[in-house]
Amino acid sequence: MGRAALGWSQRQLAEAAKTRQETVSGFEAGNDSRRSTVAKMRGALEAAGVVFLSSGEASLAGGEGVRLKGSA
Repeated sequence: MGRAALGWSQRQLAEAAKTRQETVSGFEAGNDSRRSTVAKMRGALEAAGVVFLSSGEASLAGGEGVRLKGSA
């Protein structure tokens, strides 16, 4: 969802996270990924303005999800 919110391709996320497109594709398909790789992808998304919401955090839908900084 974070990648989609930014309008990024898998290749763009891979470049920002300094990983391979195949790694992003595999993660999105539900394949196991190293924690360090997931952290790199999350960091790249956060640096671009994505905010990850935990259960119970304020969001319009009231559940877990993502939003862009400055969005309500």
